[in-house]
Amino acid sequence: MSRPTFTIKTEADGEQAGLSEGWSNISYKFSSHLLRFEKETLRFSDRLFIEHKTLHEGSARITGCIDEGRMSLLFFKSDKAKFLGHSSKEDLMSLSFSGSSWDAVVSALAESFSLQTNSIITETIIPTEHAILIKKKMSKTGRLEALISSMIPEAEPLSQALKQGIYFAKKN
Repeated sequence: MSRPTFTIKTEADGEQAGLSEGWSNISYKFSSHLLRFEKETLRFSDRLFIEHKTLHEGSARITGCIDEGRMSLLFFKSDKAKFLGHSSKEDLMSLSFSGSSWDAVVSALAESFSLQTNSIITETIIPTEHAILIKKKMSKTGRLEALISSMIPEAEPLSQALKQGIYFAKKN
């Protein structure tokens, strides 16, 4: 594996901020004329990377669909957010997998850390038989939606590891 690379991108004033790699049909609709958004990426290879996104000011509706064969495990914190029609004020986690859709309305201040992979790594992490079960769970409503739940204590070490990865990349 090559040495990790670290990049920071900041967008303002309603631009298409921080389009996520590996997502199709993703769109950002901004409800205010001012948006302050920061995206930091720690890339281990073209197949594996960590993203840290912070919405500093403004609000947005984010819709999209993760590409086939890809996976995104996301840890999210916001005071005002609505995911797939459900409001929340607690820390959340989500799994977007191989074609699942995403629909969220988010207001600042919001922050997320996500671990994203392409199909080669996804197939290693999630064997085919498990992938079929995950897709069944995601399509309970008739649509293949991302799985979103409250943050569970067992997920906290992984969330902290993603944060530390970004922190060490910034420091070095």
